[in-house]
Amino acid sequence: MRDPIAYTYEADHHCEDCAAARFGRDEHGDITGTDSEGNEVGAVFETDEWYNVGAGTQTLVCGDCGAELDEYEETPTLAEKAAEASGFFETASRGDAGGDGPDTYVRLKDGAPEWVADIVREAHGDLRRRHAMEAIETFDVHGVTVSIYPDDSAESPREWCNLSTMVAMPRLAREYGFCDRESTGTEDDAMSRGGMALLARYLRLTEGAEVQPFTFQDYGSSGARLFAVGIDSDRTEGFFYVTRDEIVAEYGDDSEASRALARSCMTGECTVMGQWVEGDVYGYVATGPNEYEDSCWGFFGYDDAKQQATAAAEWVAHQAAANEEPDIETAAYEATH
Repeated sequence: MRDPIAYTYEADHHCEDCAAARFGRDEHGDITGTDSEGNEVGAVFETDEWYNVGAGTQTLVCGDCGAELDEYEETPTLAEKAAEASGFFETASRGDAGGDGPDTYVRLKDGAPEWVADIVREAHGDLRRRHAMEAIETFDVHGVTVSIYPDDSAESPREWCNLSTMVAMPRLAREYGFCDRESTGTEDDAMSRGGMALLARYLRLTEGAEVQPFTFQDYGSSGARLFAVGIDSDRTEGFFYVTRDEIVAEYGDDSEASRALARSCMTGECTVMGQWVEGDVYGYVATGPNEYEDSCWGFFGYDDAKQQATAAAEWVAHQAAANEEPDIETAAYEATH
């Protein structure tokens, strides 16, 4: 049996040392006795409810020396947590989005606690549309059956070796987390005072940077979009940028030609990130003679995936006709190089 965490007498709780000093111990080492009100000394164990339910976090302390004996932290019900979390959301509206028209969406309020942001990130998953594992298209290439699937496990392009840095404004960074870093206080201040135009100017003056803003839209079960916008857009959710030092390191100088190359690269990185967010990433499975099967994944853009799958299947069919062992990976490489 576990030892008591506290003793009760004189209408209060007391630690073991104070109780033993007051009443001593019997032949069995137990603390017994009667207090000044004629009540016997009581014992409180871990399983006893010494706290008041509904009163929040409470600490049990010794009435004599003040030592902390136990602490009770009340766990809210699921309904209570949901009600609390709901208070940290708000409805906002966005303007015309590439012809899609104005619409409203729900977002986190500024200052929402991290545990609410964690719930949002968990709900969004990896942000790309979730599909059942059903082929988007199945076709035959000289007796080789090719099926193309969405690649819902594709690695984020921000894990690659990128030239640019992807920065998300605080709300986007907290809710989704797919960026290289969150915007700084100075960058946020520039955005609030003069929009992306002022922020781009600040980055150009301080770091010689080229900047490409982007916006992000989440349509819930219908998917999400991330795409480049102009410097004057009032819907900027973040930006890609390349510093002067990075341009020189990559292209050898800080000429306008080098800056043009950097801008082109940065735009490409934004486009690829948009494909990942939208779920525009695929893989294929090719099944040839004798049920030989192999696959390749991580193709950004459906046209590229289909082209690679077709080239690989043609090579497998050629190998099968020549009674050679099919090799999908070699086929994909040799057919495109």
